[in-house]
Amino acid sequence: MQSLTVEFQRFGDPTGVIRLSDRYIRTIGTTAPAKEVSFALSQEILDRGMDALDYRRFERAAGELDAIRSTAEHFLDDITPFLESFLLGGELPTHGEDLCQIDVVTHALELAQLPFEILEESHPELVVTRRIRQTWPPPKVNRDTDPKVLFAWAEPRVRQGSNRRMDVPHERHLKLFDRLLDDWGGIAGKAFVEVGNATREMLDAVLTDKHGFTHVHLLAHGVGPIRQSEPLGERIDLEGKPAPSMLVALENEDGTIDRCPPDELAELFGSVPRPETFSLATCHSAEVDPVHSGGTLAHMLHAAGVPIVLASQLALTQDGSDELIRTFLAMVIEGKDPRAAARACRDALRASVEKTYYDRVALVSYIHVADDLESLLLEKQFKVSLAHLKAISRDANDRMERIVKDPEAVKGLTQEHRTEAEEIRRRFAEVRDGLAELELKPKSKLTKAQREELRGLQASSLKREAEAAWNLGRTLSGDDSREWQEHSREALLGAADAYRRAAEVSRDNHWTWVQWLVLEAVHRGSLADREDDWIVAKVAARDSTSLVPPPEASEDDQKEIAEKAIWGWGSLCELCLIAPLVGREEALSEAKEYLDKLVSGSRALGDGFPITSTLTQLERYETWWGADSHWKLPASVVDH
Repeated sequence: MQSLTVEFQRFGDPTGVIRLSDRYIRTIGTTAPAKEVSFALSQEILDRGMDALDYRRFERAAGELDAIRSTAEHFLDDITPFLESFLLGGELPTHGEDLCQIDVVTHALELAQLPFEILEESHPELVVTRRIRQTWPPPKVNRDTDPKVLFAWAEPRVRQGSNRRMDVPHERHLKLFDRLLDDWGGIAGKAFVEVGNATREMLDAVLTDKHGFTHVHLLAHGVGPIRQSEPLGERIDLEGKPAPSMLVALENEDGTIDRCPPDELAELFGSVPRPETFSLATCHSAEVDPVHSGGTLAHMLHAAGVPIVLASQLALTQDGSDELIRTFLAMVIEGKDPRAAARACRDALRASVEKTYYDRVALVSYIHVADDLESLLLEKQFKVSLAHLKAISRDANDRMERIVKDPEAVKGLTQEHRTEAEEIRRRFAEVRDGLAELELKPKSKLTKAQREELRGLQASSLKREAEAAWNLGRTLSGDDSREWQEHSREALLGAADAYRRAAEVSRDNHWTWVQWLVLEAVHRGSLADREDDWIVAKVAARDSTSLVPPPEASEDDQKEIAEKAIWGWGSLCELCLIAPLVGREEALSEAKEYLDKLVSGSRALGDGFPITSTLTQLERYETWWGADSHWKLPASVVDH
């Protein structure tokens, strides 16, 4: 994605109002000369226009809805050329079909009022984001590839002594999160934490408890401050800071409203690493009052070091709040570019204006892009694909068990069974489609190791699908059995080819070479012409087991080297099993020795996945490839 930074500077206090006489220093990119510019509308006119976007006016409209919407749409049409001129002098960049980010940077809070996002409607290639310059060095950020989501919500009593609460749609958001995180165990899994009826103390405890949240979603009402007149006879604090215009409605222990100011919300993080994203499903959480600002909820969280903050300048509809999860969080958890996710979220809101009114304009995104964003996203997408493959494989086994337990299944697939079976195909294909999109990226964007990993994941997907299809095919009879067994064989041959393509990228990674050799043995029954490849794979696997971390290596680097050694022992074990097929002596005792080292290494790291993964692979020799008369894997290998 192309990115163009537009920065506005002015002297003085960060708060202010829009005045025709005010001058801002605008810089575009890194080479264009700085210019003095002003915004050609007054604060009064801007206030009238923004008020026209308040969806509560539509709820009170009765028979005047069309007229009120017409006024709002005219305002958006009319302000667009003012924004274009102020932002880029009327010269918007064009980059064909690729998105171009307009990165709006300013410390002048009154400029945060401007609905820059409306430019996306007339310029489909643009994505407008905002940013505030932060202190250096920035705090650490949780960028783990596995999501860890905190969902906090509050619906305090509307007033002291009342039983009526400020309801929020937390149950529908829970359902959205359950679907979104399904492959990580849903809302019952380790990837999700819910804090309901949230108090400041509860949030402080959970945020500082080393959970390592990657994403925080806060669902609560925005409320104004209680403005009190100065007590008679008392001095006015001339040096006190102004009260913010909007606070978040958390709860006190008795259920009453706790008006939490933006700066105090940001301070709840303390010194712990920040989440990568913070989505505020809170009305007016990004709105700037031109007189009483003091920093909005979104500003304060972003300034506190949260790289990505989503918030609303206006009131936010319940349907609009759903899209923060359904579209934005769904994309960033999958490893998509957060800038594209923000644009997609607003596009979804544009497609449902009858329900979401002007949420499409209200939703703003404060995004600080990491320097190595492209590599971070690629790494995340690989890890997410692997997580999906594991989950789909488990799901396939569960579906197979449901079918197998039904006595009617052996007579042929019912429509319900067929739907279950086709869902397996669909989900595996979905993962491969996502990987195929990555492979289409220019070669300069994918390193050799990444391209090898991508093809290895494609191959793994085909192998897992082939196994699920084979298990189904052996249960059925007649045409259904033949159909699924044939599909299994085609998928396994496809897996062998994908492993071969992965192995072609590099001889350094033993894993893809070993998998290719094993499937070659399954398909052909011999590896007589593959001895050199077997030797290379064994050398690479042994090299990975003998790596020693340097004294200055970080804890993460030491763990990575230890993990490579574990998988190296697994490859050496399999190479020993197929050694006779390349003319080598039987090495069963050696294979057992390597397997023992894999187990001890996994236990030392507290990671059981390499053990279960290797056992699953070894079981395939006997229960799948050795049990299918179509394949030629020798009995001598299967018996081991």
